[in-house]
Amino acid sequence: MHRSVLRSHGAFRCAGDAEAEAFCNEVADAMITARRIRRQEAVARINRQWSSTWIVGLDLVYHQTAKNWADHIYRCT
Repeated sequence: MHRSVLRSHGAFRCAGDAEAEAFCNEVADAMITARRIRRQEAVARINRQWSSTWIVGLDLVYHQTAKNWADHIYRCT
């Protein structure tokens, strides 16, 4: 997909479509629940983690659960 066709969805700069936005929201919710952080912090961590990535279509990020990504992103960012 040509980069100029993509646009961010919601608060997530990396979410290239509605499915990616929903997945990022799941990751944020899992991080908020497990780590007791504010949504703003969870969104910022997700945006940092995937700052140079577009999540769209059958992306590799879907090979891990939202909970797994939440744990990984919290530890790494």
